[in-house]
Order: sequence, then structure tokens, then C-alpha cells
Amino acid sequence: IHNTVDDFKNKIAGLTIAEGVEFLEFKTNSPNEFLNEIIANAKGKPIYIDNWATWCGPCKREFENSSPQLHAKF
Repeated sequence: IHNTVDDFKNKIAGLTIAEGVEFLEFKTNSPNEFLNEIIANAKGKPIYIDNWATWCGPCKREFENSSPQLHAKF
């Protein structure tokens, strides 16, 4: 988990980020409000939230298969 936006930016420094990608910092500290904030920031755009764990083999296979299809569609 990244503690600050600057910490996150340092971790991704040097990586190529797709054009149009925008990173948003949560204004709330309440986990109950995260989804509302995501929806507000989406401004009518589609939202795709995929929860998976790095240790979960089936999760990783599903992510590897669905990600290219989602990128092509959206």
C-alpha cells in the first residue's frame, strides 16, 4: 500500500504509463467512502474494478485473459 502520491510516483518512476492514464489521490480516509469517490471521479466513464490476489492462481489467470479484452473494448 502506498502511503502518499509521491511514494507511488517514486515506485513507478521510469515505467511507461499508457496515454490518458490519470492517477487520483483519495480525499477520504474512510474505506466506506472510497467507492463513492471513485464514482464521482469517473465523471460518467465506465468503471472496472477487479479484485484479485497475487497468491491466487485462478485469479491471475483470469486477469491475464480478461485484461487485453477489456483494453480493446474500452
